Amino acid sequence: MKERKFGSTGVCLNLMN
Repeated sequence: MKERKFGSTGVCLNLMN
């Protein structure tokens, strides 16, 4: 969801979440 807005950082955060 927010991964798109954050971009690469969002992907990492998504995996952590």
